[in-house]
Amino acid sequence: MVYSNKFVVAVKHNGKVLRDGGGVVRLPFGADYSLLLKNKNSVRALVDVEIDGQDVLDGHSLIIGPNEATTLEGFMKGMNVRNKFRFIKKTRQISKYRGDRPDDGLVRVEFKFERPAEVQPFVVPRYKEYGDVSPTLGGSYHSGYTSYSASYTYTSNNTEITSENRAINDGITVPGIETSQSFVLGNIGLLEHASHVIILQLKGRTSKGKKVKKVVTTKTKLTCPTCGKKSRSSAKFCSRCGTYIKK
Repeated sequence: MVYSNKFVVAVKHNGKVLRDGGGVVRLPFGADYSLLLKNKNSVRALVDVEIDGQDVLDGHSLIIGPNEATTLEGFMKGMNVRNKFRFIKKTRQISKYRGDRPDDGLVRVEFKFERPAEVQPFVVPRYKEYGDVSPTLGGSYHSGYTSYSASYTYTSNNTEITSENRAINDGITVPGIETSQSFVLGNIGLLEHASHVIILQLKGRTSKGKKVKKVVTTKTKLTCPTCGKKSRSSAKFCSRCGTYIKK
């Protein structure tokens, strides 16, 4: 789970949030997953998602309300999701047929926040004496911004992926198990100029090069191989004996 600029991005497997280490999420090859997108701001967010350098929203953008979360289960086709994301090993045959892309293994989430509505001050004409009736104080006002469709897209020119994250990965995301998720069109107001990006890297191997066999969730306890003490999944070293325990 990565939190940045009042926004959260996490990878979920079997309904559980996976632990990340420095922006890297490890899961077994062949595992289906989904993305948890949570807006912690007090205004709405417009969100674009790319995986392996490809748009997975079929030309749309997601609108996520203030302090709300959305789980994106898989690839959108039109307004529906029919297949979950599946992380597979990039074999030699796949590389030969499909090619290796610099963004393979990367989940890139770009988001912009809606501008807060501006309340326009209004005045009431001063009435004259001699029996003139005073107008009623009240009525309505307009916030002064135009709404846009949810299909509005924006490409940021002030963000970039580091060379470290561009390293060719050993896994890619493809359509997986069938699912059924639907979206509807919505509207959002003018957006702030600032664009924010969160990047997660998916890996199917441990730091020692072994294939991942079991996912590490945010609630998983790590067992020290030296003394047996259990520690949080975010810990790197055993608090009892000092052994390196990070998977």
